[in-house]
Amino acid sequence: MFSLERSLEIFLFALCNFGPYVILSYYIFKEHFRYSKTTVGVVCTIMFLIQFVTRYWSALHGINTSIYMSLIRLCVFLIG
Repeated sequence: MFSLERSLEIFLFALCNFGPYVILSYYIFKEHFRYSKTTVGVVCTIMFLIQFVTRYWSALHGINTSIYMSLIRLCVFLIG
């Protein structure tokens, strides 16, 4: 298991990697949402958690699983 500091580092990396895209997308499409703001917030939170968990899993199990976790993230984001 990782220490709290390592877990926070992975969390912040995932946040810095995912956050700007969400903010820019929200700003551009804020007038044209197809779904309610609550639904969009829940979906963004779930997608962020998926990104965090897959990055955490990759960090725990090394470079061999990193490729598979990247593919999982890509597929989830394309579906979402």
